[in-house]
Amino acid sequence: MPPIEGCRDRVPSRSAPTLPDDLEHAAAEPVLERLGLLHRYHPTVFFTPPRPEIFHADPERRQGWDEAAAEYERLARSYPELGYRVVVLAKTSVQERADAVLAELSARERNLARQI
Repeated sequence: MPPIEGCRDRVPSRSAPTLPDDLEHAAAEPVLERLGLLHRYHPTVFFTPPRPEIFHADPERRQGWDEAAAEYERLARSYPELGYRVVVLAKTSVQERADAVLAELSARERNLARQI
């Protein structure tokens, strides 16, 4: 996955590990695979890349732009390593992205039903 425009390649400093990569670094042992096998999500994960034109910090989003973009990059690397299929949603309206998610999930369900 290509890097995000305007993102510096650095790892933000945090007081506690919050991502699998951080946990592996903190634990000095590979925990990413074990966590990925024990706590599975839907096999398809949808990503919306950070967009500087709409980004702002607030009480729920404590990261700055560089930290948010770096976290996106780490997640974009980690999920495929755990066997997830990552679908990056286009920079469109909320309605169009919602329609894309529903269409993707419907297509996947139809494909699974054909295999049965």
